[in-house]
Amino acid sequence: DELLQQIEQSNIESAAHAIYLRGNIAAAEICWADAATLYSKAALLDPTYKHLLAAHDFLELAGQYQASISIGKQLLAAAMNEFGENSREHVVAINNQGKYSSAEPLYLQALEIEIATHGLESHSCAISLSNLASLYVELNNFETAERLYKKSLEIGKVTIGASHPSYAIRLSSLAELYRRQGNYESAEPLYEKVAEIYKDTIG
Repeated sequence: DELLQQIEQSNIESAAHAIYLRGNIAAAEICWADAATLYSKAALLDPTYKHLLAAHDFLELAGQYQASISIGKQLLAAAMNEFGENSREHVVAINNQGKYSSAEPLYLQALEIEIATHGLESHSCAISLSNLASLYVELNNFETAERLYKKSLEIGKVTIGASHPSYAIRLSSLAELYRRQGNYESAEPLYEKVAEIYKDTIG
């Protein structure tokens, strides 16, 4: 970290990369607010897709939602410029846009791209399905959300396995759906499974 701070005094591109790497250190230490600040500084100096994506994700983790949404709009443009419309990066940027009814076409577009490029049974398609399900939860369309979450989990079990932390995130989303509906009997075992996976994988 001290060496990287010295590099920050060089040209803008090198400084941005050094700050980004310092953000990686903060993220590894689970100092999310510090990581968000560093990634945001890197993105301000050099607004590339990589820097913007890190800033977006860690601003959200740090609870700075409005700043995260603002970065998300830049991220979408950067993904288009650097990688093109049908790229994985563009799909990620689409999925990182705001929620609610105005976001539905974006989520559906992301899903269509994933199916066309990687197939319905791919891990990336499972992520898009889960994101779309989360949108429907916010729109109180619980029946559709449940169906999409279950399909996402079904794909995830095959592609990354039922013991993977990413699988646990989607399992937690389904549990939260049941909790919001007052279906605690269905939610509880899912939350217990999530806790078990996290304990085994990240401690």
